[in-house]
Parts: sequence; C-alpha cells; structure tokens
Amino acid sequence: MLTKSDFQKAIADSITNYPDIAALYQAGDPRIIQNLDAMAAMLAMFSSQLETAMAEPFEKVRDGTVLADAALRGVIRKASPGRVRLSVKNNNPTAFTVDTGRTIIDSTGLPYIIETTAIIAAGATGTVDAIQLRREVVNHTVSGSVPFYPIEIPAATDDSHLSGISVSDSGGEYVYRERYTNTWPGERVFHVEADDRQSIYVRFGQTDIVGVQPANGKVIKLTISRTMGEISPTAGSPFSFEYLNSPKELLVNITMNTLLEKGQNPPGMTVLRDLVKYPSVYNHNAVFLGEFDFVVRRAYSN
Repeated sequence: MLTKSDFQKAIADSITNYPDIAALYQAGDPRIIQNLDAMAAMLAMFSSQLETAMAEPFEKVRDGTVLADAALRGVIRKASPGRVRLSVKNNNPTAFTVDTGRTIIDSTGLPYIIETTAIIAAGATGTVDAIQLRREVVNHTVSGSVPFYPIEIPAATDDSHLSGISVSDSGGEYVYRERYTNTWPGERVFHVEADDRQSIYVRFGQTDIVGVQPANGKVIKLTISRTMGEISPTAGSPFSFEYLNSPKELLVNITMNTLLEKGQNPPGMTVLRDLVKYPSVYNHNAVFLGEFDFVVRRAYSN
C-alpha cells in the first residue's frame, strides 16, 4: 500500500521538470503546497481502499462486508437485559401492594419493569425483582401481501438495543421459528432477520408452502422489548414509579438492593468480525441423517 509520504516523495522528485512551479514549491508557497498535499492525501486514501479490496475475498475487512455476512448467517445484534432486586419501604399507615408489570425509573432515567408482586405491611420493608426493559407496541396493517411478507422493526430512538419481539393478531400469538426449520404449512410462526444495514425484519411464511401468509387488511401487533444491555446501578440508589396511580405511592421509597444479572451488550464489530470467520451458526435442529448426536447431547447434557 502506498502512503501519503510515498506520493509526496514522487511529487518532489518530479517537480524539477517544471522550473517555474519548482521555485514556488521550494519556497513553500501555500497555493502550490495545498493542492499537491491534498492530491497526495486522496491518492493515499484510494490506495488504502485498493489494498482492502484485494484482501476482502480472504479476510473480511470492511464493516459493511462483516454486517452483510452476519445478516446471511442470521446473526441479530440483540442485548440481554439486566435484573435487579429492589428494597421497597412502605411509609403508609396501611399495607401497600407492588404489582407486577409496573414501570419504575432509576436515578439515571433507565426504565425497569417489576417482575414480582409484593404486599408490604405498614412501616415494613419488602423486596421486588425488576428487569431493565421498555416495551413498545407497533400495530401494522398488512398491505400488498406477498410470500414471506416482511415487517420492518422501527429503529430505537435512543441508545437502547433490541432484546425481544413477540407477534400476535386477532387469532392469537405467533411462535418464533428460526429460518422456518421443521415448519408445516399453516403453522403460525414468524422469523426474524437483519440486513447489511442491521435493519431488523419480522417475516412470515407462504400459503400452502410453509407457515402462514398474512392477508391484506390484517392487523399484526408487534411487541418490541428494548434494553440498555449491561447495567451497573449503585447500591442504595433511588428508584421511583414512572407514573403515580395513587397518593399512597408518594410514601413508598424504592432503593437498589442487589444486582441479580448485569445484562449483556449486543456483539460489537470486533466480535462479528471473528464470528464470520467460521461456518454458519448451528441452529440446533436435527437434519436428515445428521446432527442427531449433537441435538441429543445438547438436550440431555447430563
């Protein structure tokens, strides 16, 4: 690969062929130096691109190539949410119930969803578990139905990452099925995939071939879970209800007790670059005359 200094040296070697310009070049005239320096920089950048292109068939170098390969392998960049245990002090003169599903906010503004119910006596302290998630609902009306109809998942409006997707309609829930493996025609399943821009899609099946193909006008409900990934809340830090449902909640103090799971960030570009060096990620489904030993050992590891 040729560098900027290589091109500058070539310029210096050939400038003497043009005596009028050479004098200005030797004097450091910015009108001459700036143009030649810019051309040397651009040629060096082009040389770097050529070097990368030559290596691309053997080792994926460009981020775009890595993302495209990850998309072909079905790799979705999703995060795992953290879980915490919270102390709840009830300062009311009567018992207070903390309901499952309530959203609370920590001192940095991160949302959590309460997973356990607790009835806390007057003046007592109890504990509840919460998961660092925010859920949003998207209702999509099918238009122009085609085989393997796709619905794009809206991108996050903040720094959160995708954690999970559930799909339903008036007929009930759809079941996630990776790459439609072992799927009969008519089964209510959906598949999730990403493209080389890491846009994420929910995809359905094809009538009489595999899965179901949604009809025009059908309303599909997507429930999208997003998380910030790895968290590290400070012990004793305050939490609060996102919304107050009753005046009693003003006399309830919620603080951080224990970090149960710290969560996990989605794989970065370095991890993806290593991942695409290896064969496609195995999807844990047995195929005819193969893979059965692996599946049995995985299901019955003991």
